[in-house]
Amino acid sequence: MTFLDRILSALTPKQDTSPRRYRLCSYCGKRSDEPYTDSEWNARERMCEECEYAEMADGTLW
Repeated sequence: MTFLDRILSALTPKQDTSPRRYRLCSYCGKRSDEPYTDSEWNARERMCEECEYAEMADGTLW
């Protein structure tokens, strides 16, 4: 493995291997409707579906 290959492998995104599980919303404390991996949950900003819809409706959380 060349030096360039090492740099390239370090910079490529790794596949999320965390288990899919139900998460608790950081805003309301309810359980999510669907299971998520760690990266999916972080991309949703740790927000359940209901809080996401409320935020989309008026731009704020209750």
